[in-house]
Amino acid sequence: MIATIRPVATLPQRNGAPWRGGGVSCDDVTSTRQGPPMTDAAAPQAAPLSQRAKILSANPLFAALDRQDIEALAAFASERPMRKDETLFRRGDPGSFMIAVVQGEVRIVIPSAVGKERIIRVMGPGDILGEFALLDGAPRTADAIAVTNGRLLVLERRDMLPRLRQNPDLALRVIELLCRKLRATSRQVEDLVFHDVATRLAAQLLDLTANHPRHLVDITQKELGAMVNATRESVNKTLRGWETQGIVALSPGRVTVKDPDRLGKFAPEV
Repeated sequence: MIATIRPVATLPQRNGAPWRGGGVSCDDVTSTRQGPPMTDAAAPQAAPLSQRAKILSANPLFAALDRQDIEALAAFASERPMRKDETLFRRGDPGSFMIAVVQGEVRIVIPSAVGKERIIRVMGPGDILGEFALLDGAPRTADAIAVTNGRLLVLERRDMLPRLRQNPDLALRVIELLCRKLRATSRQVEDLVFHDVATRLAAQLLDLTANHPRHLVDITQKELGAMVNATRESVNKTLRGWETQGIVALSPGRVTVKDPDRLGKFAPEV
């Protein structure tokens, strides 16, 4: 399914009562995928204010804020379910909200005019996307597509701007987050220019599996190729070589890093 979500003021009903709050609704979609829809029993339920505050406070972006500021932000945050293959936003869409991933994974993709795409990053629990919109409100620069079912917290720009003006610590953390992403982009450009496929692939796999307890990532070799600007054949050849050496384990749609230290020897020095 490729489904497009739209900002709404009042989200669809859950258990007979409107689910209110600014944000986006994955039930307010136009879907072309065949298959059963997510039922109320399967969909995550809206979290109370205290739980939304806890989710926000666990994120490095908001960790330094006091309880009052966290609760003020949580009051404006809306929680919503995310469906696999759902398009959260597209390149060129208005930048009106920021998303914090609570559960699941989101793929950030840059599409081309000829139908090809470049996967920039895979975001997981604790990651934030769309934060550039908080500062300039400019159109999105990439697509965001759900890799799995999950849950999101949505913060509207109109609600965040007053907090950024009033709280220098929060504004500084947003700037720090943007700087980290700019540095990561610079490293990606450097990798593409100066490093071979094996080096780029090792760095990408270490990044993708760093926060997983079993050091695995659910991704196809074609998708890995799109991330490191290499053909599927080149990625397969490199991975098979590492599999023979016991560095990785391969299964359909999954790569497990068995020996991160040895894989790290192929990655560029930071």
